[in-house]
Amino acid sequence: MKNKDVFFGIAVIIFAIAFFNQTLRLPTEPAMFPRILLTMILISGVGMIARALWQQKKGTAEEENKSKMSLKEFGLNALLPAGILIVMVYLMRFLGFYLGSFLLFIVIFIMQDLIINKRFSLRGKEIFKLILSTVGVTVLLYIVFSILLRLPTPIGPLGF
Repeated sequence: MKNKDVFFGIAVIIFAIAFFNQTLRLPTEPAMFPRILLTMILISGVGMIARALWQQKKGTAEEENKSKMSLKEFGLNALLPAGILIVMVYLMRFLGFYLGSFLLFIVIFIMQDLIINKRFSLRGKEIFKLILSTVGVTVLLYIVFSILLRLPTPIGPLGF
């Protein structure tokens, strides 16, 4: 059995229950979205445990990977994205939420391309798809946060 999966699943369930209890103090409407998310997190934790136990029963549990992550891989997979997010959160105060999100998605797409292909390989149609999908995600964020939820977002110099 992959004990790590079971323990992590239990930790996820405890996390979800603990934070769900915090939403009980909130008014019903504002608490609905966090409760939905926390319920999905709880279901994911149960799924992790069920999958680990099912793999043990079938005897298909994967062997533990003994190799360690190199410092370069750790930097690319953990530190660089965290640094980009920290910088973007700071810049969103000046750029606004939607322009900042647009730039964040472009940077993330380019970073993934660099990590996967070891070079910048986006050309022509791929750049068009990148921009189109980024605009789509930004419009979706606008619809969800500004229109449906009516939440205030940081406004940049361009007024959005």
